Amino acid sequence: MVDQTGSDFWSTCWECHRCLAVCPEAAISICGKTPENSLSKKDMANKLQMQALIANRRSTRNFKKKGVDKEFIEELLRSVGNLPTGSNNQLVMFSVLDEKEQTKKFIKRLYEEFSAKIDKGELPEGYDVYRMKEIVSMYQNGEDPMFRETPHLAIPHAKIGKGEWVFDTTIALTYLELLMNSAGLGTCIQSFPRSLLEMCPNARKSLGIPDDHYFSCFLAFGYQSIKFHRGVQRQDVMNMIRVRL
Repeated sequence: MVDQTGSDFWSTCWECHRCLAVCPEAAISICGKTPENSLSKKDMANKLQMQALIANRRSTRNFKKKGVDKEFIEELLRSVGNLPTGSNNQLVMFSVLDEKEQTKKFIKRLYEEFSAKIDKGELPEGYDVYRMKEIVSMYQNGEDPMFRETPHLAIPHAKIGKGEWVFDTTIALTYLELLMNSAGLGTCIQSFPRSLLEMCPNARKSLGIPDDHYFSCFLAFGYQSIKFHRGVQRQDVMNMIRVRL
């Protein structure tokens, strides 16, 4: 990419591949990408299919013990590379626990570090010590109230100060969550573990998240053990402010 710090900022190549996508004759290849290797627009989901996907996705609280194939996870993550990011930087990274045993090890490590913090009187903002000790006690007695025995976790993160790191990681999480649901996987976006990870540096380091990276919520995923037969009916919930100037 041409350096974008000069006066020719808006006329340089941003490596967005727009020229490849818009050419009706499929005559343009760029950045090592070719038209014949592109997905066709005719294969896009229509409005009804997207409405059904949004209405039928559920937060999974019960996962099967069966793990998801690693190559399948990688395929989904590669697809998320098409998500929109600030300045088309594509700087979002994913820390992924794609093996069940690795997920168990991480969760155990997080609980242990979190428990030690509680004993020292350190708590995540907005939570009381009674509730935190209850969560740890439940885990020690064989029940995981946070992760619900999820077989896998994915945590998007990006370097602070590059692109739009907060928005980019949130968009990445949302795209991946919907894509996984369309692929038949159950998912659950988890915000509380994020609060814990901020106060547990050893657990954070084990995920490979650099100190100068912002990380978004966790995404627990796997095969759901409960089958849902229909989507919810929330079409009447439209919190819209119609603006007229």
